[in-house]
Amino acid sequence: MTSSSKPNISNIKVTYLNGRGKGQMIRILLRYLEVEFQDIIVEQISDSLRATLPYGQLPIFEATINDDQPFLLAQCNSICRYIAEKYDFAGKTDESKALSDEVINGIWDLIVMVVHTKDEEARLKLNSITLPKFLNAFESKLTKNKFVSGEETTYADLLLFTAYDYIEFLGVEIERSKYPKLEELKSHFDSFPQIIDYKNKLPITKF
Repeated sequence: MTSSSKPNISNIKVTYLNGRGKGQMIRILLRYLEVEFQDIIVEQISDSLRATLPYGQLPIFEATINDDQPFLLAQCNSICRYIAEKYDFAGKTDESKALSDEVINGIWDLIVMVVHTKDEEARLKLNSITLPKFLNAFESKLTKNKFVSGEETTYADLLLFTAYDYIEFLGVEIERSKYPKLEELKSHFDSFPQIIDYKNKLPITKF
């Protein structure tokens, strides 16, 4: 799960809003890897905070490199990929990493559609066409290989597991019996003590 040599990184901080959203992908990744970090939660992005953000958005990731070099990174996918690379959880080959990127991009495409689908007609289309299309694509990946990109887990598997739960949290009903490989993935990660602890402590939030 982690590299044999200790990464040259310390004083990790993650800042995000009081919700799951994009921040949960970073938080659960760090928790799974058992990396200590300061979880900074804000209720809103104040003008003073926004002025410090590269794109005026959250989440952001801050750390110290080599004991004295401050490092700040924005954009959820970039942050997750950086953490995964730093802790040897990104995949062993270029092909493995590319397959991980493919699935992670698909995850966010689906989440964005779920979040922005409001009216009933669009919701029916989402449930009957869009959702099965994406979940079947993920299921196919896990059927071909044990995990997203092969026989070993990468951060893409963890984020897929997280998204699978999050979609239901957002109010979308999933016919879980149709996706046995996704269910196996869920059972795999739900068995880790640090994941159990993380999920048990999740607060009730709006998103």
